[in-house]
Amino acid sequence: MLPTGRIAWLLLMIAASPVLAETTVTVEGMTGVYSAPAGRAAFACAVILPGSGPTNRDGNNPYGVSARPYALVADALLADGIASLRYDKRLPATVDAERELTFDAAVADAGRWLHWCRAQAGVSAVFLIGHSEGGVIALALAHREPVAGLVLLTTPGKPVAELIKKQLAPAPEPLRAEAATILERLQRGDSVEDIPAALAPLFRSSIQPFLRSLMAVDADALARRLRAPLLVIAGGRDIQVPPADAEPGGAALTLPGMNHVLKDVAPDSADNLAAYRDPDRPLAKGLVETVVAFIRRHTP
Repeated sequence: MLPTGRIAWLLLMIAASPVLAETTVTVEGMTGVYSAPAGRAAFACAVILPGSGPTNRDGNNPYGVSARPYALVADALLADGIASLRYDKRLPATVDAERELTFDAAVADAGRWLHWCRAQAGVSAVFLIGHSEGGVIALALAHREPVAGLVLLTTPGKPVAELIKKQLAPAPEPLRAEAATILERLQRGDSVEDIPAALAPLFRSSIQPFLRSLMAVDADALARRLRAPLLVIAGGRDIQVPPADAEPGGAALTLPGMNHVLKDVAPDSADNLAAYRDPDRPLAKGLVETVVAFIRRHTP
């Protein structure tokens, strides 16, 4: 049996701790999860913008990523009394629907969640946390809507076409040359129909409208013109967006052991890839503390 003083201390700690209050919400056909601290009259809220492809609200996707980085970020923020909203992207059910996806449409969807968060009781300030491609979307949104601050996690600052070329560097030479030609044509605004089967997942005709619109965005220029407070964090062991490519707006804070899914990994590629499938591996050291400090510093 615990001593009376110990029981009182435990009750005090429980009462003072934020209570996990996850609520599934729907906005214009999209689904998200809102996590808010209980018992607080006012608190900041962060909208977590997902990365490229069919990445879901937790940061997972069907291509071998099950690390749950966004869910872990949301839990960590909540533990510090900060609310968050993370959401599933609008995924097209048909080829024709996929053709309707553009960068502007993705920005508009993120804006819908921003507006929803602003309307919630207790929310005193709204921040954007964009991961990878989601960081580019967050930059564009922050130029259209006022936000308390912007956090970019492993977000490309170099042109997207240049980054794709680097990511395809390990591919055999014929494919690299074909990919370079396709990228050049897309940058000119052309539609490309003769896509090799090996490159179809990346350059299929139905995804080309989104690629063309994304390639027209200058993330570095957006970051340099931004008036809202900005925090840029790169991963020293990110094999998708290396630190030198993850500096929109100038120098980034680099967490030396962090990879693209926000986990600390060993220098070898095997451990790096293993982290993509490890939901129990904690977030990179220093990540949460840095983001929380930024949000607290810029919350009225």
